[in-house]
Amino acid sequence: MNRRQLLALIFVSLIVVPGTVGAAVRGSPDLKVALGDNRVAVGESGTLELTVANSGDLDLASATNPALNERVTTARGIELSLDDGDAPLTVESGPRLVGGLASGQSATVGFDVSVDADAEPGTYTLPVTVEYTHTSSIAEVTGGITERTVERELTVTVIVEDTASFRVVETTTDAQVGESGSVSLLLENTGAAPADDATVTLSSPNGAVAFSGAQEATRYVGSWGPDETRTVTYDVAVDGNRTPQNYAAQAVVSYLDSDGNPKNSQPLSVGIDPRPETAFSVPSLNASLYVGERGTLRGSVVNEGPERVRGAVVTLRTDSEHIRIIDDSVAVGTLEPGERADVEFSAAVSDDATPGARPFSLTVEYEPRAGSVTGSDPIRVTGQVRPERDLFGVEARNATFAPDSTNRLEVVVTNTGETTRRDVVLALEPSQPFTSVAPEAYVPALSPGESATVAFELSVDEDAVPSTHSVRLNVTAETAETPTEVTDSYRVRVDVAEEEQADDIVSLVVIAVLGAVLLSAVGYWWYRRR
Repeated sequence: MNRRQLLALIFVSLIVVPGTVGAAVRGSPDLKVALGDNRVAVGESGTLELTVANSGDLDLASATNPALNERVTTARGIELSLDDGDAPLTVESGPRLVGGLASGQSATVGFDVSVDADAEPGTYTLPVTVEYTHTSSIAEVTGGITERTVERELTVTVIVEDTASFRVVETTTDAQVGESGSVSLLLENTGAAPADDATVTLSSPNGAVAFSGAQEATRYVGSWGPDETRTVTYDVAVDGNRTPQNYAAQAVVSYLDSDGNPKNSQPLSVGIDPRPETAFSVPSLNASLYVGERGTLRGSVVNEGPERVRGAVVTLRTDSEHIRIIDDSVAVGTLEPGERADVEFSAAVSDDATPGARPFSLTVEYEPRAGSVTGSDPIRVTGQVRPERDLFGVEARNATFAPDSTNRLEVVVTNTGETTRRDVVLALEPSQPFTSVAPEAYVPALSPGESATVAFELSVDEDAVPSTHSVRLNVTAETAETPTEVTDSYRVRVDVAEEEQADDIVSLVVIAVLGAVLLSAVGYWWYRRR
């Protein structure tokens, strides 16, 4: 190495080595704040969205480690405070924590404010206090750092406008849980400016409430001056499967300001408190049902309140395939809370039904108000189907006959069912020792519990054995609801008397006749002698 090269090397070393050994990365965050929408209305409450952005200020950069550059320009633990200054409003939110922001990053936080009702429209300055920590320098070789905590006072501008402002004065509803109705809002323009072409949109986040079948509905109001009130009414339905409560909703007024600019009010809280669902009870249901018969179900329905119902109709249903409800609806009219109405239904039980308990349900349809019909939830009840029974009672009268005789057999037939039987035909089916040349009798109709006496010709064979016998009697009848039905056969008791008992009876009759003749002759003789 020649002398010139040596001197050059020494010169470079003197420049580079000390610079490398003592180099440090220096910088600082550069935070700015601004409001997204800085307009607020007189007398209204709202939220100011404050954005803080970091542009970073790098004084001495590292050429070999860019991460150090980012570190000295990052603000950590940022805390923002908004003050109302001399503006006619109140900041209702405390300090907001943002966290860390590297250079080029931003964050937005909200501050709730309320503007005084008598605020003077105009432009106002709001102080913003920003506190944060950052690393101001880092030694590249040794890693030594310098930390700083900074508090800065910044400002934002807010514009207080003289605009329309609204509040909900009153909310009323006639809706009941499980029914449709209406809800009315009385709203007031509390601002100092008119609203033109105004509409009011009512919505609810609760799926139990629907307005005209949707989650929101809009009504047109038109021009709306300061201090004026407007009433808007919406159709509302409340799900009957939900727990009754005061449901939350909100109303938003959309309008044009005096410059023709579209505006929306702050959401206005609305409470919809429907009346409880009208309830009904069935204290008892008495079923008089038998296999193969038409019967009745009698009970009562009670309006448990809380509302009066009009035009009430009670309907009975069953899922049993063996029971047919003949008259399934009964109109009971108006029922006051606590009032009871008796109901009766007719039902037919098939021949192949089995006895036992059967489920039934009653529903009540009614008018909660004119032009509206709704129904109650089904009320579950149980009715018993009893085993098949004789529909008629039969009993023979004076049914003691002698062998080798022709007689008149009288039978009393009684309708033991619960429906009128028509075209009742009674037919004897005699077997030895009995015969009949007139085995049928006819009754036009038998009401429930009614009896009729019919007569048959019945002959007894001469070789009949004295004893107690029975004769089969078949009964066929019709009802108004069912086709011709043949009941079970019945057995009628007939006694065949002993021969000697029969002779004694004849002898007594002959003696009685001869005695009467003798007495008559003696009387005639006595009369002639006089």
